[in-house]
Amino acid sequence: MSAASILVCTALAVLFVLAAALLAGSLAILAGLGETAGNRGGSAKILPLLDRQWRLERLAYRHHRLFGGLVVLAGTFFLWQATRTELAELLGDHSTASVLLWCLLVGQGFNILVGLVVFFRPSLLKPLESVSNRWHDLDLARQHRLAPRTVAALLALVGLILLLGSTTLMARLIVPFLG
Repeated sequence: MSAASILVCTALAVLFVLAAALLAGSLAILAGLGETAGNRGGSAKILPLLDRQWRLERLAYRHHRLFGGLVVLAGTFFLWQATRTELAELLGDHSTASVLLWCLLVGQGFNILVGLVVFFRPSLLKPLESVSNRWHDLDLARQHRLAPRTVAALLALVGLILLLGSTTLMARLIVPFLG
């Protein structure tokens, strides 16, 4: 198994865990909703927790050398893997895969530049951070006037689709190496 396959398999395992957590959480919300006419408040307390804003800037700025180094290392590793493996043969073609690979290479080059900025001068990213920190409301129940049970069912459906997709892709990636 190549390093690129291990990297893809690791990303799929992370997606699998996140999808399982989303599915389990949404099913727990569905089980706990039990709303009757006199008992409102179960979903009113639970669903806003899913729309909570998470701030990681203080942690990233405090350990900016670690985060910047990891970003540069990950981008460099991807560039190294993409140019030394069978993917390098696609670079000369004029196919769709070649265009996608070039986009990935340019994106990883930008990723390395951002990692270097985070490593040396993270304060240069403050204007970009202020624009990207605008919080967008994701409350489906309020935006589309959906019942809380419907919102929880939609979350369960998304979790199930992600879980099945990541499991299928991991199986297709791992099974040839086991046989």
